[in-house]
Amino acid sequence: MKFSETVQNITKDEFLPRVVDFVNNSNVLTARVMSNTKKWTGPKVQSPTQTKNSTTGKSITDMEQFAVSNTDNVKNLKWEPATVVQSVVVSQLEKAVNQASNDNQVVRLVAQKLEEAQNSLANLIGTQLYGTGAGNDLDGLSLIVDNGTASTTYAGITRATLPSVNADVTAAANGLLTLGLMAKEFDAVSAAGSAKHSPTMILSDKATWSLYEELMGDKLSVQYNAMTARGYNRVSGGTPMGTSVPASELHGSAGFVSLDFRGKPCVADDKAPVGKMFFLNENYLEFRDLTIPGLERVKQKQEAIDSAISEDQPTWMQFRGFMNPTNQLAEIGAMVVSGNFICTQPRRQGVITGITKIR
Repeated sequence: MKFSETVQNITKDEFLPRVVDFVNNSNVLTARVMSNTKKWTGPKVQSPTQTKNSTTGKSITDMEQFAVSNTDNVKNLKWEPATVVQSVVVSQLEKAVNQASNDNQVVRLVAQKLEEAQNSLANLIGTQLYGTGAGNDLDGLSLIVDNGTASTTYAGITRATLPSVNADVTAAANGLLTLGLMAKEFDAVSAAGSAKHSPTMILSDKATWSLYEELMGDKLSVQYNAMTARGYNRVSGGTPMGTSVPASELHGSAGFVSLDFRGKPCVADDKAPVGKMFFLNENYLEFRDLTIPGLERVKQKQEAIDSAISEDQPTWMQFRGFMNPTNQLAEIGAMVVSGNFICTQPRRQGVITGITKIR
C-alpha cells in the first residue's frame, strides 16, 4: 500500500536491529580446524617422519653375528607461517553521524564494520583451507590431499622421492558415487583395526552430500520416525573427532547437519570444491597459530550481523587496533590470521574426485 506523502514525511520507518548477511554460507572445515589451534614457535614448524624400516633385522643361529650398521630413515616435514589480513576502515565523519543519532541509531557503525571484516576474513580462510597454498596463501586440502597433480612437493619433500607423503586420490569412474567406492576410499587411508589411523570426518559440497543421502535410500527410511523428532545429528567446531551428536547436545550452537558413514560423520560444506568427497583424519590435521605481539584476540560472538559464517567460530583472529592516517579522517584497523594448516600424515587423507551421480 502506498501511503500519502504527509504520512511518509511525519512517520519514521522501522529498521530491524541487525544487518542480514546475504553473501556467506557455511564454513565447516574452518570451524573444525580453528576450534583447536596449536601454538606456532620458531621460524618453521617441523615434524620428523620415519621414511622406511630398518633392514638390519634377521633370524640367527646360536652365536651368529647380527647386523649393527646404523640407519638414517628420518626426514622432516617443514612448514613456514603464512599471514592473511583483512582491513577494517571506518570514516570518522560517518562514525560521528552514527554515534550522534542516539535513539535513531539502528546498528553501531564500528560494530558492523568489525563484524563484516571478521566474516570476510573467515570466508577467505575457508577458501584457502581448501586451496593449493598458491603464492602467499595458507596450505589447503587441495595441496595436502594430493598425489602430485596439484604440486610435486609437500612440506619441503618431493613426492616422487617419498611416495608416502602423498594422499590417496581416487577418481569416480563415470562420475558414479557408490557405497563400495566410499568403502574402498575409507580403507585406502586407514590402518586396519586402528581408529586413530582411520578417517574421523567426511566432507563434501552440498550436491555431493545430497547424492550420498539419496544413495542411502531405504537405509535411511527406517530411521525417519526417530529423525522427525530430532532431525539428523550435528557436528560443530567443538564436537569430538569422529563423532556427531543430537542438536540438543550442542547447548545453543546450531552445528552442521551430519549423516554417518561407518560411524563417522559425513558433512556438507559450502566451501568444499564441487564433486569432491574428502576422507579426513583430523588426528593429523591442525592449524598452527602464530601470535603476533601487540595484536589482541577477537571474540567471534556477533551482534550487528546475522551470518551463517559466524556460527561455531571460536577466537582465532587477531586484531591490530585502529590507527589514524595523517591525511584522512578515517580509522584503519586490521583483522589478522597467521600460521599455517599442516598435516603430519598425508597418507591418512583421501579424496574421491569427479562425483556427479549415483546411477
